[in-house]
Order: sequence, then C-alpha cells, then structure tokens
Amino acid sequence: MPFQDAYERILQATGLRTQSEVTALLGVKQSSISDAKQRKHIPDPWLMTLFSKKGLNPIWIRTGEGPQYVAGTDAQPEAPLLSEQQVTSRLEPILRVALLGVIPQLADELRQKMNA
Repeated sequence: MPFQDAYERILQATGLRTQSEVTALLGVKQSSISDAKQRKHIPDPWLMTLFSKKGLNPIWIRTGEGPQYVAGTDAQPEAPLLSEQQVTSRLEPILRVALLGVIPQLADELRQKMNA
C-alpha cells in the first residue's frame, strides 16, 4: 500500500490541505508524517483516530476499496463520536481483516494465535 495514496485519501476525505492540519486532527507531531512516509505505512492509531473522529473506513484508507465510511456509504456519518471502548470493539475486526489482507506474515501469526 503506497503511503502517498492513503495519505491523499485522508486529505480528500477530511477536507484538510496541510500537513499541520492533518497532525492536529491526528494528535501527532509533524515528524510522525515523515516517519510514516519513510515506512510506507499508515499507523494503526491514525486509523483509529480517523474512524472515531470522522467515521472513515480503515480498509478504504489503506486500499481505496470498499465504502469510504464504516457506515457502508460514501457520505460522512452525522455523529461518529464513540467511546474508546466502542471504537476498539468496532474497529478491531475491521483492522484484523485489513491486516490479514495486506500483511501476509502478520496474517499467519494472527491465525496461529487465534487457533491456539
């Protein structure tokens, strides 16, 4: 997953234009953007933040596939404000599916743990 494609989807979906606006939304330092770009990977905590604050679908951010929002549409939910527990319980299976499809080695490890 090219970082730049995912980052462009984040900008498009949030309406943000600058790196400092993105860092403010995500609650990260500006150097975090550079670090993620070098690693060619959108960190999972960013996905959780974008899900909880904007209702964005983590799979769509990473791959561009599926609906833009978790509600299953391309329209932003009116009030995606959820508790941390609700975010975790709803996002965990979505992230698991995304990781299983994107990172084969991690998928093997997760399968082994799930079967243990």
